[in-house]
Amino acid sequence: MDLESMIRVIKKYTNRRLYDTCEKRTITLEELSDLIRRGVEVKVVDNKTGEDITAHTLSQILAVRSKECKAGSVSSDVLRELIQRGGVVMLDLIKRAMLLGIGTIDLAREKVEKMADELVKRGEMSEDERAKFVKDLMERAQKRAEEFKNKVDESVEKAIPRFMRKRDEQIAELGKKIDKLIERIERLERSA
Repeated sequence: MDLESMIRVIKKYTNRRLYDTCEKRTITLEELSDLIRRGVEVKVVDNKTGEDITAHTLSQILAVRSKECKAGSVSSDVLRELIQRGGVVMLDLIKRAMLLGIGTIDLAREKVEKMADELVKRGEMSEDERAKFVKDLMERAQKRAEEFKNKVDESVEKAIPRFMRKRDEQIAELGKKIDKLIERIERLERSA
């Protein structure tokens, strides 16, 4: 099966309705968002022109979802940087946020130790069991954090080429539009 057949094509009509060509029905922006959250690869095309408008549609989803966020939960500075620098920065920010989350393991260790101390005080656990309990729990947490970090790294590495390809497509599209504008200007100059 080739890559093109694995991507679910969504058509966007002039009335702003989205049509899922796989399920053969109209879908909402929220349903499209759910597909993406489930990991379904989608491509949104303008039904009239056939133009790939995936990035535009995804930005609409982000705009809707940002309205749902609590005030202050998304920094204006972060959003400004995303707009200025593009998708690669977004991936880097996501990666950094995940790594910051992994850093909370130290805080979790303190809580685990306090919980184990309470169990020792109540006589439900010996000092030897306490040490093993804390060690085992922290090793499992560290292993999960490492697995999670590896998955994030892998996802970022896979996503970067897609963002770069999309950027290149957008640059090529802008080049075509500029060429058309130059042609129009030249025609206007000749007719004047």
